[in-house]
Amino acid sequence: MTSEKFMARAIEIGRAGLRTKDARPFAAVVVRQGKIVGEGRSQQKTLLDPTAYGEIVGTSFRSAILLAANLGNDADNGQIAGA
Repeated sequence: MTSEKFMARAIEIGRAGLRTKDARPFAAVVVRQGKIVGEGRSQQKTLLDPTAYGEIVGTSFRSAILLAANLGNDADNGQIAGA
């Protein structure tokens, strides 16, 4: 996937967020080695958490899936596309 496709996915998630309780278009995807490993959208109202931004939710999702507490040390780690 290209950076443009990662950004397109973040925009798609953000647009879907407009139809939710939070009604906010902010989203992010977390990329590792050319693959999306996490994605999230702002959910402050839904989760009753003022820190539940798309980047935070996406990173939390990534961490849970990969059972890792950080983004690791790979040169290609941690790329975040946000909208």
